[in-house]
Amino acid sequence: MRLREEPLRRSYEIKLSSSNVASLTELREILKEEFGIDSSISTWVELKVRRGKVVKYRTYALNITGEDDILRYARFIGFRNPKQVEQLREVVKRYSMTREEWQQYKEELLEKRSKQKEK
Repeated sequence: MRLREEPLRRSYEIKLSSSNVASLTELREILKEEFGIDSSISTWVELKVRRGKVVKYRTYALNITGEDDILRYARFIGFRNPKQVEQLREVVKRYSMTREEWQQYKEELLEKRSKQKEK
């Protein structure tokens, strides 16, 4: 699983990709029944060239997007990877910010990014 974020927006997503839709469907049911976490399953097709032939690969993703659902995921499940643990901790922190704190955070982040571009 991975956490996708857009730092300048409060838009986050926890996503698990797989070619096995049955496993994702089972996981989705467990998340809902055991932890009250809502999720969705999306699908897409990728075309790849293998041995000179174009092959279609269907991939599925279990997506957790709602604030309450991401907070439940953080509380009950979380990640093991240290980088993902820190990212999720930061997301939880951002969700708890007031409007003013969020605005200040965005301004500081933009300033930091502009300084990095100058280098």
